Amino acid sequence: MTTIAADPLRARRLHQHEIDKLLNEIDLRRQQLYRLSAWGVQRAGMRDLKHELRELRRNLGDAVAG
Repeated sequence: MTTIAADPLRARRLHQHEIDKLLNEIDLRRQQLYRLSAWGVQRAGMRDLKHELRELRRNLGDAVAG
């Protein structure tokens, strides 16, 4: 019985870890964009970083939905 109950618990913990990892990465990227903006980097210079942030947010949405 323990193994049957442990599998959903393990899957849930792995899912929580994946979500936490994505949230931390999003936070780091967002802070990086704020720093660059404060340093005067122009919007065009942050285009790729913003695209990566959007992709991370999309991945988070997919992970939460699925």
